[in-house]
Amino acid sequence: MDHSTRADDHARPTPDIRRRRRVYHGVPFYTVKVLIELLRLRGKFLRGARIALIGFETPNENADEIRTILLRHGARISAIETGSRQRKPNDELIDALRGADGVIIASDHPLFRAMRPREFRELGIDIVVPTTLRE
Repeated sequence: MDHSTRADDHARPTPDIRRRRRVYHGVPFYTVKVLIELLRLRGKFLRGARIALIGFETPNENADEIRTILLRHGARISAIETGSRQRKPNDELIDALRGADGVIIASDHPLFRAMRPREFRELGIDIVVPTTLRE
């Protein structure tokens, strides 16, 4: 039995890896599509909407792409990075959220997992779109 591998065996991604890459690279477009639809259902448009982007603490290709798409569509953005040890909303986060037409959560940070729909509603926000899914 030959256990050797050829260099080009590792160069070609498997179908599963290709599928995962398509899904990963499709997240920004899908996220903005969901946001646009939710805004539309409330009689609003993305152009001119105030969108809070929260949880951009590390270089994140999808988060950067989401920001680019939103700007291209004329959204007004307030982006907030959260410290890795932060466990409760601070004034900067509350100010960014207050009055936003929608929120995109780009991190699986414990702070955002702990926030409940009631907390967003108390700030006048009824559209929250996460980019991460928990099993």
